[in-house]
Amino acid sequence: MTYAIKAPARYAQGAGELANLGRSAKKLGNKFLVICTDNSRGRFGAQVEASLAEQEKEVVFTTFHGEATKDEVFAKMDECRAQGCDVVVGMGGGKALDTAKAVAENLGLPCVIIPTVASNDAPCSGVAVLYNDAGVVIKAVLMRRNPDLVLVDTGIIANAPRRLFAAGLGDALSTWFEARACKNSGARTMARGNVSNTGLMMARLCYDLLMEKGRDALAAVERHEVTPALEDVVEATIYLSGLGFENGGLAAAHAVNDGFAQEPQAHGMYHGEKVAFGTLVQLVLEKAPQEELEQVLGFLRDTGLPLTLAQLGVKEIVPETLKKVAEAAVVPTQSTKNLRADITAQEGYDAIFGNRTSRGDGFSRAVVEKVLCAVLWTYFHVSVPDANAPFRLMKADYVAEYLPLMPENYNLPNALMTAFGAYFHRKIRFIPISFKPRQGGTNSINIRKIVKIGRQALHDFCEIQKAAAKKRG
Repeated sequence: MTYAIKAPARYAQGAGELANLGRSAKKLGNKFLVICTDNSRGRFGAQVEASLAEQEKEVVFTTFHGEATKDEVFAKMDECRAQGCDVVVGMGGGKALDTAKAVAENLGLPCVIIPTVASNDAPCSGVAVLYNDAGVVIKAVLMRRNPDLVLVDTGIIANAPRRLFAAGLGDALSTWFEARACKNSGARTMARGNVSNTGLMMARLCYDLLMEKGRDALAAVERHEVTPALEDVVEATIYLSGLGFENGGLAAAHAVNDGFAQEPQAHGMYHGEKVAFGTLVQLVLEKAPQEELEQVLGFLRDTGLPLTLAQLGVKEIVPETLKKVAEAAVVPTQSTKNLRADITAQEGYDAIFGNRTSRGDGFSRAVVEKVLCAVLWTYFHVSVPDANAPFRLMKADYVAEYLPLMPENYNLPNALMTAFGAYFHRKIRFIPISFKPRQGGTNSINIRKIVKIGRQALHDFCEIQKAAAKKRG
């Protein structure tokens, strides 16, 4: 067994750090090729040029055109050689940075990375992901060394869009769970070794900082303010997550992200948003503890990261397309194998439902719940702990099978979904959830309504039975 650890030669972070670029990079070379968008150059180019000029360094700017393709890399290599540059700088988002890393790797030159957003954990890694013109991943270039300098100006990060910062939280969220899975399975990492204790603990520290300070850091970005929480979380999302995934490994969360390349509706979503959803999928696949699942669900909800396919941009459920997503996530070359080698596209729960452990909704509504559960047991021998809890996480094929069987003018959709799944022997997992006490208004439930609700639930489920029998026969 071999342990391997990779990291950038130098990492510098702080408010106003861009002004120190010249001093930090002065020993790397004399003529710097800066790869960035026209927007980034307009905002930060003068500062970059001034800082390097203080050290008597030359600067050549070249425009990044938005996609990290082989053609873009080759074009920048040609320009670097033509200009006689001896240092490659990437400034901007993840794809601009990956392009710069690939150029530096191919030319054997020092590499400087200046992220202007904290939307992913790419800056510190020795990995450059390349895409085709359609934005589909085609190759991950494993570099011989990590960047020579990663310089993070938190003043710039604090003024970036909230959604981009939240996406970085989503990308970092997966780091601990994927590293843990790789440690348990004995998988090898992108550092070309097994998971070391160092890699595992960096991943764990990343997760702990997100849980403790991630919400506060996001609030600081909304105010465009650099705070201690923001500094700590930027360190987590860029440095700890970058080293954590490279030295700790990848598993199902990133494989699910890659799988969504098969779903055109999700192409407008950021990498970190899809990874966050993939993290949830991984936790379900590995039957994570309920407390852990609840913690992740709460973090996703509080930060606005996607909990559902609709929030991921998938407004129209097409089972065939989502099947392709699942299949792409479990091909032998994907990192899902690091979770467990025998995972299939059909595996996992069809649905996760809530089970209210503390209700906060009054006695009468608790009676309604008991009536529903009694109806299901008496007439259909379906036993569930909570028939009408509002929390639902369902696979697309589950929904696609269920919706056509719904009666007209149905009532209590949550109860019907629960009953449908239990009666037709679909795989359902109940997790404990708690509700806050009622904040206002009055309870309108009475005995007459309870009877009416129970009768309606019985009628609706009978209709589902009839529709299912007709469909089967």
